[in-house]
Amino acid sequence: MFTIDYANIRAYTNIINGLILTYWHWGLGASWSEPIFSSKKKVLGAFAIYHRDIHSPTTNDLILIEQTADLASIAIEKNQADKALKASDERWKFALEGSGCGAWQYDFQGNVNLVSTTITNMLGIESDLIHEEFWPFNEWQQRLHPDSIDLTMEAFANVANGKSKDYQVEQQVRCEDGHYIWLLSRGRLISQTINGEPLLMVGITEDITERKQSELKLQLAASVFSHAREAIMITEVDGNIIEVNDTFTHITGYTREEAIGNTPRLLQSGKQSSDFYKAMWQSLLEKGYWHGEVWNRRKGGELYAEILTISAVKNPQGETNHYVALFTDITHIKEHQAQLEHIAHYDMLTNLPNRVLLADRLSQSVVQCERRHSSLAVVFLDLDGFKAVNDSHGHDIGDELLVALSHRMQAALREGDTLSRFGGDEFIAVLVDLEETEDCIPVLDRLLLAASEPVMINDIRLQVSASIGVTVYPQDSADASAENQG
Repeated sequence: MFTIDYANIRAYTNIINGLILTYWHWGLGASWSEPIFSSKKKVLGAFAIYHRDIHSPTTNDLILIEQTADLASIAIEKNQADKALKASDERWKFALEGSGCGAWQYDFQGNVNLVSTTITNMLGIESDLIHEEFWPFNEWQQRLHPDSIDLTMEAFANVANGKSKDYQVEQQVRCEDGHYIWLLSRGRLISQTINGEPLLMVGITEDITERKQSELKLQLAASVFSHAREAIMITEVDGNIIEVNDTFTHITGYTREEAIGNTPRLLQSGKQSSDFYKAMWQSLLEKGYWHGEVWNRRKGGELYAEILTISAVKNPQGETNHYVALFTDITHIKEHQAQLEHIAHYDMLTNLPNRVLLADRLSQSVVQCERRHSSLAVVFLDLDGFKAVNDSHGHDIGDELLVALSHRMQAALREGDTLSRFGGDEFIAVLVDLEETEDCIPVLDRLLLAASEPVMINDIRLQVSASIGVTVYPQDSADASAENQG
């Protein structure tokens, strides 16, 4: 009855010992037993028939015992397989629930869509089917956002029409409270007729709302980056440029490919000192940002002014990962400021210093005079006969005459001297660095000569003369003056 397999000798020994104890306990006279083997010849147990009297089995008894042991083997293996399947199913459910995914299946013939409670929970639906893992849900299409209907139906039709066995779509689905969430549904056709018609599709659904919101933020950030009116430059901590936008190229002339891998030194103009950049980096390291005006150089060599803001981008640990620089070209503003500055300090007709600039230069000259222990002369010059030119030839001719004479008189001065138009046909000259009072006489002579020489304008010969008055600082008192006629 026993066929001993030495690999299973311990199992046989246990069985035999168990039988002997049973005989002794119950006072049995005979036992017929057969080991129960698995399909892989592993011992699963033993089947036995007991007699109180000593009795030998017949051939039919032995056949019955063997057949019964075989049936027991099948039953035991099925039970083990069911337990393994249940354990596997529990592990699958645990993994699925842990991932936050819900399961579903669609019956094509019955047109029934069964979904797990995880999916109904995603939609805020309370299920009355407490003990059911899946329940019918045939209003799915009615819950789809209008923008998701066509994509969903196209993906479903591809499976239904046999074009594909796989189903995948991102869709917006309405929850019970009316708001929409993003779901990613993926499925596969697992059963079909012999004619290839679909029968059953199973799949999982995942809530991807947060991912879609993150993607939207990234798209918005990318759109802002690309379309910003400010130039944007992103660098690594060591200063290497890793990204620039289109406005950067428009302002600097450097393409994205030319800029990436370089450092911001690519744009330096040389107008800022090393101390300037040291202060900039100190602010970045201590405060995490810097803001100010910088002069840089375009690819073509042209200088330009910019308003620059640099910010440090830190990770959750507070360590700087990148620097982001935003700047705007303000060259036209600086030029306009220069123009306003010029208008505020220079005569618009002759381009000579006006009263404001004259007062400033005179103050500086007085300080310089005191420091050098020298003198300066203030010369008041009035054009004689200019009114007659205006009356006879008009203001346009008179203006041209004033411009021509101002150029001549400016040329008559020394380096460091100032000639200003005080108003109308009146001029003031400041002569600096005079060792002696008489040192101003040669300059005065040149001024008188420049003012009195004829000027040709539109084939018209014009000539005026000039009267001057001179006061010398510090020799003269505040109201002292002398006048010469030329």
